[in-house]
Amino acid sequence: MTEQVAVELHGITKRFPGVVANKDIDITVRKGTIHAIVGENGAGKSTLMKILYGVQAPDEGTIAIDGKEVKFSAPGDAIAVGIGMVFQHFKLADNFTVLENVVLGAEDLHGIGAGARAEIERISSAYGLNVEPDVLVDRLGVGARQRVEILKVLYRGAKIIILDEPTAVLVPQEVDELFANLRELKAEGLTVIFISHKLDEVRRVADEITVIRRGTTVTSVKPADVTSRELAELMVGSQLPTPATEESTVTDQVVLDVRDLSLTDEFGTRLLTDIELTIHAGEVLGIAGVEGNGQAELVETIMGIRTPDGGTIRLSDEDITHWPTRRVREAGVGYIPEDRHRHGLLLQSPLWENRILGHQTESPMAKGWLIDGAAARQDTERIVQQYDVRTLRRRHRGLVVRWQPAETDHRPRDGAHAEGADRRPPDARGRRRRPGRDLGPHQGRSPRRPCGAPDFGRPGRTDRPVRHDHGDAARQPRRNLRPRHGDGGEPRSGDDGSFGVKNLRLRQIGLSLAAPVLAIVVAVVVTSIVLLLSGDPVGPVWKVFLSSPIPGVPANILNNTAIYYLSGVAVAIGFRMNLFNIGVDGQYRVAAFAAAVVAAQAWLPGYLNVLLALIVAMLVGAAWASIAALLKTYRGVSEVISTIMLNAIATGLVAWLLTKAQDQVAGSNAIGTKPIPESSHVPPLPFLKTAFSNVYGLGLLAVIVGIAYWFVISKTRYGFDLRATGQSEDAARASGVDVKKAALTAMLLSGAVAGLVGMPQLFGSDYNYGTNSQAGLGFTGIAVALIGRNHPVGVAFGALLWAYLDGQANALQANAGVSVALVNIIQGVMVLAVVIAYELVRRWRIRMEQREVAAELAPAPAGAEA
Repeated sequence: MTEQVAVELHGITKRFPGVVANKDIDITVRKGTIHAIVGENGAGKSTLMKILYGVQAPDEGTIAIDGKEVKFSAPGDAIAVGIGMVFQHFKLADNFTVLENVVLGAEDLHGIGAGARAEIERISSAYGLNVEPDVLVDRLGVGARQRVEILKVLYRGAKIIILDEPTAVLVPQEVDELFANLRELKAEGLTVIFISHKLDEVRRVADEITVIRRGTTVTSVKPADVTSRELAELMVGSQLPTPATEESTVTDQVVLDVRDLSLTDEFGTRLLTDIELTIHAGEVLGIAGVEGNGQAELVETIMGIRTPDGGTIRLSDEDITHWPTRRVREAGVGYIPEDRHRHGLLLQSPLWENRILGHQTESPMAKGWLIDGAAARQDTERIVQQYDVRTLRRRHRGLVVRWQPAETDHRPRDGAHAEGADRRPPDARGRRRRPGRDLGPHQGRSPRRPCGAPDFGRPGRTDRPVRHDHGDAARQPRRNLRPRHGDGGEPRSGDDGSFGVKNLRLRQIGLSLAAPVLAIVVAVVVTSIVLLLSGDPVGPVWKVFLSSPIPGVPANILNNTAIYYLSGVAVAIGFRMNLFNIGVDGQYRVAAFAAAVVAAQAWLPGYLNVLLALIVAMLVGAAWASIAALLKTYRGVSEVISTIMLNAIATGLVAWLLTKAQDQVAGSNAIGTKPIPESSHVPPLPFLKTAFSNVYGLGLLAVIVGIAYWFVISKTRYGFDLRATGQSEDAARASGVDVKKAALTAMLLSGAVAGLVGMPQLFGSDYNYGTNSQAGLGFTGIAVALIGRNHPVGVAFGALLWAYLDGQANALQANAGVSVALVNIIQGVMVLAVVIAYELVRRWRIRMEQREVAAELAPAPAGAEA
């Protein structure tokens, strides 16, 4: 009798820019069985499960559930046909009860009261989950939380359950309980897909095992027909080296010595107590313990991310106990964090920038205070080729690339890495990639210290295990000088993708140039539709909009472009750091007032007086921004709230100071500061005088600031630190960036540029600061920065667009009879068109890269190769 099939995947292929994650995968899962899927990191297991759960759509292939072909566009589609997934990182709200977590998002199934409680109790009893509905999740242990996650998917009617690395955070007793639960599920006719890298556990619980290697299926086997070693060989595609053929690399030289190390958190909880560790050159020291018992805190303390309460940490002969993270890294300590996504990588940055992270001060990435992008790219490519860094898993690849020493670096290094950094079988890594052996030019003398779940205590993976329990380290076993594993072979060639994607640069530039063109087309079409619906004549309106019937409009557009650009750059600097400086308007006001007062005194002659006023404006703007910066960095106050409040204070303060001055502004009813002497007036730009009579001479400030902004952000170590912190504060901190200092200086720079916003107008036309000066420039800067994606050139485009729309608004009202409301609609539509166009181009670029990679990685036609 033919067994029923629960899941059938046929020809599944998934491509991403630069990688093929899955290629022609075929898997058949029988109903009522536990089916394990194994493979080394980067094999494509997670991508495949995301496809099955509807998180991602396959580029090719079919999915059949219970014999019926299905297509998923979202997880809801998968849930609807009975598929549930329990992720490795639990998705539970600690301050909710079990019942509240289970019914969240599924309130329409059994309600949120007695019906839901009864169903939870029924499922818990039927499958032996032993879950109490009214207990707060915060009080549950890791194993109980996992059972809640399983209950959640069963509550939603799942008949096929995907478990992603379910034993990674469990102690052995909890693993036994989980396996008992899985057998209960199987006995009730449910199907379990089990993703794991722990081969002994897989063979213990699974009915069938599918091996995936480099994105494609290798084979499916029965646990009884294969050993763990044979499974490992199937995973890596080569025979494992034989033990006891290599001399030990461990020496008597102490490289890292930790004594009586203690650590307490901000709430007074003791995290580490009297930790003692000694690591020798060429040694791998494993720290085994259940997750959450202080392993991560120990590594962070050694790395300088946390400050210990007591004890000492010595690196060779140096006391590094209180060294900052960057100095520890510069001394030769490498670090692969426990949470690689959060603490290890800049996920939105290219690989070469991840290579720089943590090595910003080192050659070849840096030359003094400048970043050498070309050298960083070249060194990244060297590492990828030399160490056989895989293409399929770019995030893991980034960690490996960051950890490698520079080609000319021969310092001894200590490497601290946590569970998940490399889950391949220990013998399968090869000589070059086995941590602590021959990694880099140090020829086996670099100590490495993996720490994490008990899996790291296995013989063959470490030279010495150390048990770590509730922040206490047990006595270390004697060093084992037995022979080590043999040569794992040279790096494998023939990877399924080369470093980078070829022949894309010109096309990407073309797409970038196409974005504004597409924006114009979209804006014209949508605006024309709006005009037709409103009954206004389309042709005359566009004629007025594209011409300049009002004298002086072109000059005003250029002048406002300069002002808006300065405001946009001020905001963009904060955005780069993930700071929202909403207070540009207030910083501009107090700075312009102070600069006008100083310039009116004429303490220095001519343009020296202008220079003094510019310096005062930058200092006052920075000082006003520093209030929000200090509140943010040292008290944790949101910069959004503080800068908005400071805007209101600045507006009131300047208005009050102007009323005290009581100086009438010529030609208006406004009051302002005393006029600036004529010797300090800045004339219009001479090379534009024939075409436009009054383009601000200090409009050149926008050009100077734009070039400086590009240079600092793109070419300096500080700019790299700023961008890294904006992408991932945790990763930047772990790499040695002083995050508080970066945030403080970024806010000061933002305020200094904001202080210059009013200078072109002050010295070019108004010659004093009064109650009639421009307002709302801060919010204009936010819009301009967002349109320009914080890029120096993009912000210039956004400023020009905004200034043009402002300039032509009056022309539409005066010469085309368009109402103010409709003018505002037209402006909004055009800005929206730009945003839509850039998003479309971004998506086109991704699809173009995918097609390019697919063509590049496609198998050669028969007979094409010699």
